[in-house]
Amino acid sequence: MRLACGVGPLLLAMSAAQAQNQIANGDFSMGATGFSTDYHLKSSGAVYAQDACVAANTNICHILALSFGDHTTGTGLMLCLNGAANPSAAVWEQTIPVTPFTDHAFSGWVMSWGNTNGFDPNPALLRLEINGALAGPDFAADPQNGLWTEWTAFWNSGTASFATIRITDLETHAYGNDFSIDDLSLVSGVPPQGALGGSVNGLVPRVGKVLCKNQTTHQEVRITVPAGATAWDCVSAGLVVHTGDQVRILVTFAGTAE
Repeated sequence: MRLACGVGPLLLAMSAAQAQNQIANGDFSMGATGFSTDYHLKSSGAVYAQDACVAANTNICHILALSFGDHTTGTGLMLCLNGAANPSAAVWEQTIPVTPFTDHAFSGWVMSWGNTNGFDPNPALLRLEINGALAGPDFAADPQNGLWTEWTAFWNSGTASFATIRITDLETHAYGNDFSIDDLSLVSGVPPQGALGGSVNGLVPRVGKVLCKNQTTHQEVRITVPAGATAWDCVSAGLVVHTGDQVRILVTFAGTAE
């Protein structure tokens, strides 16, 4: 994005939501297939640490859990987990082919259900690794029971032609630490969030103002670009963008033409 001068409104659309999901059975609609785990998979009664269960309702997996449905439809399947004491135990793992030197966007949905007055006292802290390396910051599940929140990360494949995607839970408390994951996806051809920035040319800036707005979530971030600076980045300034969101960036610069 390069602006000669003046005011430039821009409407950007991230199209990753329409891209092909490379993760197999990411919505668990085919049950406990297509992935590996170090947890003990059961059809019900996942009441001990490091137990897991693919089910349509958390109460099926744990008799003391409140009743919550999956993320996809509310009546489909999800992976329910009773957090392990071992933080290196794989919650979920899958290896898929990828195109080298390509940007990828990961997305997953996470929900707590360890019930103590509506909240999990020790919510899961999830880590994403791809080919043995961290892929984005660790993700803390919301402690409110029944609330699905999205977890996103960006990864470039570099020279790799395969990606081993591994999720672990760093929370080791036996009390609480109960959670579900659903709708896992990895799509290619998606630029990292840091690409939501820009620069100006042909102008010696005196002052700049940038309004970054996520039209989907209605979040706004305002950036003041200091004199002499020519670049900005909405995500570094705090804008949260999920794949498929509509983002509007309004840029105003004042200065002297070169």
